[in-house]
Formats: sequence, structure tokens, C-alpha cells
Amino acid sequence: MLFDARSIPRGHRIECDICIIGAGAAGITLAQEFNGSGHKVLLLESGGLKDSTATQGLYAGQVLDPRHHAPLDRYRVRRFGGTTTVWGGCCAPFDVMDFQVRAHVPHSGWPIDKSDLDPFYARAHVYCELGSYAYDTSAALPGEAAPTIPGMTARDVASDKLWLFSPPTDFGKSYLSVLRKSRNVDVCLHGNALKLIAGPPYR
Repeated sequence: MLFDARSIPRGHRIECDICIIGAGAAGITLAQEFNGSGHKVLLLESGGLKDSTATQGLYAGQVLDPRHHAPLDRYRVRRFGGTTTVWGGCCAPFDVMDFQVRAHVPHSGWPIDKSDLDPFYARAHVYCELGSYAYDTSAALPGEAAPTIPGMTARDVASDKLWLFSPPTDFGKSYLSVLRKSRNVDVCLHGNALKLIAGPPYR
């Protein structure tokens, strides 16, 4: 079901088992994963189905170095579908080294390995319409003998990796009709999360 938070009477309480804040790529994916489950899910989105200058203005802010970072409200979108409504579809998973401790990278080192995320990366490919989960030239381009960068011999630079591009998939357009028909997922538009109050763990 789809409804507008602005139509909710003051003081009205909405109860659910799971509340997902933000209907961008991550939020819509989570809602889809719970669609058809035994959980009552609320997907809360700040914007509506179309752009809104007032809502988008909530992203406005200052960046530390404008030479290297665009304004905060330029490439992040507050509407159903989030930034997938404007992205170019470029996708790439973290590399193995990104999870390792590296002396020149402060606070580096993860408690998990890339292999722990691989099943989820592959699953994300379905939602992003990316095809096979293959980011190296030998797997993605079988039979290709020519090197990606002729003459590249540097040991510290990988030349066998690819980035993949989704169509690009607009999650708002691709999954709206499914969620609108869902029996256990409600989508609330024009609803901003203002406060999180910790309670007992969900079981």
C-alpha cells in the first residue's frame, strides 16, 4: 500500500515490525526482500514520487572543500527511488585489499572478508539488472586474449578489473508497482524520520 504522511491525523500511531528509513536503492531492496514475509514493514520516504524543491532542500549544506566535493544536494535525491532516479548505473564491488589492514590507510581492516559479501553482491545484481556477477576480464570477457592495458606490468596496479553499468535501473520505476500491491509492505511518502528511540531488541 502507498500513502502520504501529510494525510495522517495528528497523534495517529502507525505500528510495524520493521521500519525502513529511505526508499532509495538500499531501502527498496530491503522492502523487496521482506515482501511476502510474515513481517509488517513500513518503508518511510522523505520525498514523493516526483521531485520537490522544498524536500530536496533538506539535503543542502556546506562541504569542506568545494574543489573536490559537489554540493550535498546535487547528486543525492530525496524522492521514491532516491539517487537511482539520476545515477549513471556504474557499479563495482570492493576489492579483496579493501578489507585488509594497510599500514598507510588509517583505521583500515574489516572484521569480514570480501567472500562474506560476495553472495549479497550477486543478489544485488538482480535488483540492479547487472547480469552476471563478474568483474574481472577473464570471467566477463571469455576468449579475450588482448590485455586491457597493453604493456601494463606494474605489480601494484590491477589491469584485469572492470566496472559494470546497469541500464541504469531506476528503483522507483522498477519496483513501485510491486510494492504498491504488497500485502505486508506499506510505503509512506513525504515522511521524515526526526528521532530514533532505542527500545528492547526485536525478536
